[in-house]
Amino acid sequence: MELNLSTNSLYYLGIAVWLLAALKGVFLDTYYWQLKEYRWDRMLEFLNSPKGRAFIVSPLNLIRALIILLGIYYSFSLALTALALVTIFRLINNFRHHNFLRPKPTFRMLLMLLAIFASEALAIFFAANLALAVLILEVLRPFLVTILMHIVGIPFLILKKYLMAKATKKRLAMPNLKVIGITGSYGKSSTKEFLYQILQHKFKTIKTSKHVNVDIGIAQILLKEVKDSTEVFIVEMGAYKKGEIASSCNIVKPEIGILTGVNEQHLSIFGSIQNTIQAKGELLASLPTNGLAIVNADSPNALESLQKCNNAEKVIKYSSQTKADLYANNIEQKDSSLNFTVHYKDQTTDFSVPIFGEHFVQNLLACVACALELGLALEEISQYAKSCQVLEGSLQIFENSKKIKIIDDSYNSNPDGFISALNSLKNLKAKRNFLVTMGMIELGEKNDELHAQVGQKIAEICDEIYVTSADSFEILKSSIQKTNPNREVTLITDHQDLIRKINDKIQPGDAILFENRLPQSIINQFKKA
Repeated sequence: MELNLSTNSLYYLGIAVWLLAALKGVFLDTYYWQLKEYRWDRMLEFLNSPKGRAFIVSPLNLIRALIILLGIYYSFSLALTALALVTIFRLINNFRHHNFLRPKPTFRMLLMLLAIFASEALAIFFAANLALAVLILEVLRPFLVTILMHIVGIPFLILKKYLMAKATKKRLAMPNLKVIGITGSYGKSSTKEFLYQILQHKFKTIKTSKHVNVDIGIAQILLKEVKDSTEVFIVEMGAYKKGEIASSCNIVKPEIGILTGVNEQHLSIFGSIQNTIQAKGELLASLPTNGLAIVNADSPNALESLQKCNNAEKVIKYSSQTKADLYANNIEQKDSSLNFTVHYKDQTTDFSVPIFGEHFVQNLLACVACALELGLALEEISQYAKSCQVLEGSLQIFENSKKIKIIDDSYNSNPDGFISALNSLKNLKAKRNFLVTMGMIELGEKNDELHAQVGQKIAEICDEIYVTSADSFEILKSSIQKTNPNREVTLITDHQDLIRKINDKIQPGDAILFENRLPQSIINQFKKA
């Protein structure tokens, strides 16, 4: 039945619906583009994932499509009214569940939002039929956001090239600056932090900041923070495809390169493990012949990268599992420290570092090798390592007022890191072990296999398991229950419900592991308990 509205009523309803729908739609679309670093490869990988497909073909999106068809073929008034109700419902639901997604207000994002809303406002203003314009924008909004995002990105691309060229020129004018490059599928951020904490005792040292590991970010830090007095610049280098680490190396010209390990992290974007090996090896290929390559001997893929890509004549292979150029044994995790013995040539020294997680021994060994190259004595490095602290969200251990132990490993996750975090949870020897995880992302064709391996380990260690993403839920549940049929696995995407369910079950003496990209607000709830 036709819904009769006056011309003025229809106009104001159309404006209201457009504002609400645009607020919801534009913020959501730009949030995901920003999350995926404005990259087509990462966005396409996301859209091809179960979560991405659900994002496109959700029940509410299907309802919106039917409403649009209703407006085009039957009644604009009725369609606008229905669209208003659906939009209001979506917004209330988002706020009720505390998951109203919106981008971070960076300068680039603010320009994007201004361009998008201005374009839509002009379309509404000049539309012959306002109601039809609102419905068409509902269909075209994702495409409009994508087009304007790339248009707005053009001046930033020009600025990026300018800043990178300027940073390269500055680096060439600083021949005495010692640059250390760190890359790998895992462990590079922790290695960077540990190395900085050790070297700052001896040198004027600068490091790339948290989340900065690509060429333009590295260039900006070189321009802003590296001074003539700086002696050491520690650079974390990340990549999603071949050529990106080489681009960073062209700017900073590293003399020492650390390869922490290579695995299937971001395999869906790299395309193959061989592409990953080649990409990470670009750091080793960029080293001068008189430089030093420091490589994790416990990672077969890292050793292959060394064999195929290295240009430095001097190499130090390190290991926490077997004898190598530099290796550790007698590894023992205590409540307050990680203890181990380091061997290098004819030198042997005991280390006691106030961190939790046996896998950190590998990161520390890379730092030891680098510090030795810079002239520090092994005993001296051991003393400086006593002040090392882990990166926020990288296997931090807390105990709250209710005597519940909390492991915060929410910074990132990969197959090796997930297993290490589970082993650390086991080593706490709690009454019961809780796990909250979204699973792992961007594993490509290895996704099911690697989640199945992790699921088997989860089943052996964890008593209560909560998965926060539908993407990994089924494969984790299948693997966990195949190993332990009685183990319950709960999918829960609402953050407040998650907190309530855990609080109903967790007791003093229990431990909980938060693994991979979970909101800090959830973790803080348990830290403050």
